[in-house]
Amino acid sequence: MEEDILARLRAREPGAQKELRRAVLPRLVATCARLLSSASCAEELAEDLWNDFLLLHVERLRHASAIHAYLRMMAVTTCRRRNTRAERFADLADAQGAAEASVDPESMLSEAVETRRRQARLAQCLSRLAPRPRALVRMRFSHGLTQEAIGERMGVSKQYVGKVLAKTLDSLRKCMEAQP
Repeated sequence: MEEDILARLRAREPGAQKELRRAVLPRLVATCARLLSSASCAEELAEDLWNDFLLLHVERLRHASAIHAYLRMMAVTTCRRRNTRAERFADLADAQGAAEASVDPESMLSEAVETRRRQARLAQCLSRLAPRPRALVRMRFSHGLTQEAIGERMGVSKQYVGKVLAKTLDSLRKCMEAQP
């Protein structure tokens, strides 16, 4: 049965994806929640890891028995990297803040608030996308894959990927402009 699920995943069978998702996503969220400070971040990261696993890593596995361990390893590694980056940025911000003590704190605050608003708006717009276009955007911009590589992994042409990306980016642009 386990080897069957891996073959079905490689064949991109939706039933297999749903079946395995129900079995592994709660564990993945729990692992991320233990390592991160925010439950919503943990859920979002677990969802991203699951999509990455399906789109980028399922072909690497040799045995279905390794699925849970592989996903856990991905979660732990990603959460640790995220925490390390957060610590580095906090240290950098402290150092930069000390060096720029003469800079107007009000302008820095308004700039930081505006950046945070744009990030929140983008996250909200991305969350409104359907899973497949969101995965395409993630593979293109987070993983740096070419349209051809994305097409190969998803079993579609690079022209199709280009059309979907163009349409998705246009809808993201409109969403970003429409919100206050």
